[in-house]
Amino acid sequence: MAFVDANYPLSELTGDVIAGFYRTYDAFGFGFLESVYRRALSVELKLAGLGVEREVPFELFHLGEAIGRYRADLIIEKTLIVEIKTGRFLDSEAIPQVLNYLNVTRLPLGLILFFGPKPKVKRVILDSTREYPVISRLKDRSTQSFGGANAVSVASVAHCSSPIIGSSQDSGNG
Repeated sequence: MAFVDANYPLSELTGDVIAGFYRTYDAFGFGFLESVYRRALSVELKLAGLGVEREVPFELFHLGEAIGRYRADLIIEKTLIVEIKTGRFLDSEAIPQVLNYLNVTRLPLGLILFFGPKPKVKRVILDSTREYPVISRLKDRSTQSFGGANAVSVASVAHCSSPIIGSSQDSGNG
């Protein structure tokens, strides 16, 4: 029976991904490069019947201009971003990085899977109820300098929100 909890969006999907993460960690342990874990987890999740896309590129825009690309480690079922991290400690920049990915893709949820000395999972949820003040300023100026069509695209890219973060460790707590 699948675990579903209304307090955790996509709980059945994330449960499957987290289970695959722990199976991969059990098989490989700590010490490999992110690319090894990304490929191994991809194989694990595909075997479990999940749709997995690896190293998916996304274009980033600012004021209607393309300014760069980034690659999501994994996108599961076209719904969930998975970011793989390794090292002795989980980098504090991982959560803002995934939040930025969520804002650009408009996907609802991301998982940070840490293949460190102890495995860790961080859940980052897009909270679309908040906006940065820059959007209000851009909307005010949209009739003056940006024009209607550009103002809409600026607001959609500039929109950002606060993450709701949860975590668990190999002890099963959380």
